[in-house]
Amino acid sequence: MSGVRGRPPGLPKAPNSGRKKGAKNSKPIAPEAVREQLRTEIFQTYLAMGGVKWLEQIAKEHPLAFLSQCFSRIAPPVPKPEEAVPATVVNVNNLSDFEAARYVAFMLAQAIHAQDSPLPARTIEHQPAKPVPPPPYEPPAAAPIDVSTDSLEEQARQAAARELVANTIEQDMTTYHGSAAEQGIKKRRNLI
Repeated sequence: MSGVRGRPPGLPKAPNSGRKKGAKNSKPIAPEAVREQLRTEIFQTYLAMGGVKWLEQIAKEHPLAFLSQCFSRIAPPVPKPEEAVPATVVNVNNLSDFEAARYVAFMLAQAIHAQDSPLPARTIEHQPAKPVPPPPYEPPAAAPIDVSTDSLEEQARQAAARELVANTIEQDMTTYHGSAAEQGIKKRRNLI
């Protein structure tokens, strides 16, 4: 019975096992309740030590500790200098050509609008396209001439063979009705 945990089936429970009669259900204390209780106890200790006078005494004796541990917690945070515009990261590998072009166009338009002075407008003069001369005339290439070294008898035999193969394939396709399995016919096997 090595490796088996618990009691074997059919045997009674061990004495004094299980929940004790009359025991209360234990509920875990919520973290908010623990924090609130800790705040209350810290404030009571602060009042017992002397309150504001005690803090003044600590500030005189240990000014650096007072600033780093007490004052820094209630002072507003120092404003940061203007933060740079966060970079937009675009995974181009997953974009189609159209979506990539749309991102590029958007970024270019955003850069133009972000400039202090707009760029001067440019007009592009339309110029008619120059006529393209037609390609020079090339006569069509002549069809290759089949030069066969076979005799007329050999050529006739090859033609008859091609005709026979073509007719056989065509007849096979028109007269084929499928095997017994394809027609749903079950053959009985004689196993003796």
